[in-house]
Amino acid sequence: MSHKAASILDPKTYRDPRLKESLLQLREWMGPRRGERPEGYLNLDKYFYAYIAYYLPLHLPELYWILEQLAKKDFPLSTKNVLDVGCGPGTLTLSLLLWLEKQQQAKPEKIVLWDNSQKALALAKEKILKLNASDATKIFSEKVKLPNFAKNDERFDLIVVGHFLNEWGAGPRFRAKKISFLNSLVKAKLSAEGTLIVIEPPLKECTLDLMQLRNELARTLTIVAPCPQSDKLCPMLEQNLGWCYAQPPREAFRKAGIAPFDAQLEKLLKIQLTHPGFSYFAATKKTYRAPACNVFVSEQRKSGDLSCEVSGKIVETKSRSLHRGEIRSAFDKV
Repeated sequence: MSHKAASILDPKTYRDPRLKESLLQLREWMGPRRGERPEGYLNLDKYFYAYIAYYLPLHLPELYWILEQLAKKDFPLSTKNVLDVGCGPGTLTLSLLLWLEKQQQAKPEKIVLWDNSQKALALAKEKILKLNASDATKIFSEKVKLPNFAKNDERFDLIVVGHFLNEWGAGPRFRAKKISFLNSLVKAKLSAEGTLIVIEPPLKECTLDLMQLRNELARTLTIVAPCPQSDKLCPMLEQNLGWCYAQPPREAFRKAGIAPFDAQLEKLLKIQLTHPGFSYFAATKKTYRAPACNVFVSEQRKSGDLSCEVSGKIVETKSRSLHRGEIRSAFDKV
């Protein structure tokens, strides 16, 4: 475990005997009993800190992995000015900083954090400063009741929106609101050559929403990943074959030192964090064309395997059930 990644959370957190009860309750509220979550539950310390203890290490590798995929495609990503929308404890920004450190690239000159929770903003800023203490990055946090936008004309080279849109609900009746929000965000805040990265849970409705959002944004942006076809529909939606999500092996992140506290979480919750999933897309205003990529579920395979065609080569992975596609490290194998 890298020293910097380990410093993001206090190991003593996981020795609190009250933590397990709060974690188990949160897992129910985020899963089968999502509709029973009381409003404002994160204002209670026992749930707020349990949320951080679980979701910060769980989601920390996600943006890191996406940036690795973009780097392998030689995508020219700028991280000079960064906006983290619905930042929570700053997980995506922390992931970005760890990746930039690995790449030996300059840290952002400016980071702006948006969230509706003052408690989350304070914690995010504290964690980012701890990870970034020796650098001169300017960090600003703004309590924003989204979807509102600041009235200034400030633009960002990278905008990340992580595990935020699903909080509004999932399914067709919420998609118009999400589409309107992302279109407004891109128009108001994304720089002329900026990049937008959106990450959501791998749940069916959340991911189908994201695939539809990808289609809508493809009208004005170039889709970079996971399926860079700005002039075509999402192939899995077009063929009505299910939904796709990334599921990189967790072990790779443990070896890289950016999946801290997995063992403690697995022990507390009696779970295995082998392949936690997430759905995502990356889009840009740049003039950029990646190699053609088709993502589809093969109807000839009973398991519902996913095939990914990149530059004429077929990459195949195994899905967990019929009509559920997954994108592991497909580009790693090409």
